[in-house]
Amino acid sequence: MRVDRLLMTSFMDVDEQRLASVRFDELAFLDAVRQWIFVPLGQEAVDFSAVLVELESCGYDGWTTVEHDRVPDSSAVPAEKGRQRLEYLPSLTQ
Repeated sequence: MRVDRLLMTSFMDVDEQRLASVRFDELAFLDAVRQWIFVPLGQEAVDFSAVLVELESCGYDGWTTVEHDRVPDSSAVPAEKGRQRLEYLPSLTQ
């Protein structure tokens, strides 16, 4: 990985079934977003601990943002979901 060109990273998680459907239908990015492909961090497909290990092994020391997407069945307020993501993050480095 060329970390010398990497200024920042952004963590988002995806629903594996929706991702498969989006790929099968060859949907564009915005169409995938409309299909609610993104889910709360740590709930689905991405192994963020492995991503962090890879970034660290390459010498990456830049910023990482955590995306906040709502899902259609979410009744929680954004601040509550944000707190849940903040509580999840420390588990990545254990």
